[in-house]
Amino acid sequence: MSGHRDDDVTVGPAVDATRAISSRDSAAGRTPAASSRFAPGSIIAGRYRLVALLGRGGMGEVYRAEDLTLDQPVALKFLPETVAADASHLTEFP
Repeated sequence: MSGHRDDDVTVGPAVDATRAISSRDSAAGRTPAASSRFAPGSIIAGRYRLVALLGRGGMGEVYRAEDLTLDQPVALKFLPETVAADASHLTEFP
């Protein structure tokens, strides 16, 4: 035993990442959902229903989604369109 007890763990309040990012973007005058590649409710690969855009950066976009097969929440990351369209970049991803 490592000496770790469950009551030693301090857990902070849950944060709704979608609301936090939306608030930050709104304060900066940005609307992330308006310019995202996929609309909430879209079904991807016949299995994932997109819920909301969580964030966007140089490496792509991350969405909160529901796995309709496993009935659980997941995160899906999509490469930037310029990378996804270039076959030479795709060889870097197995």
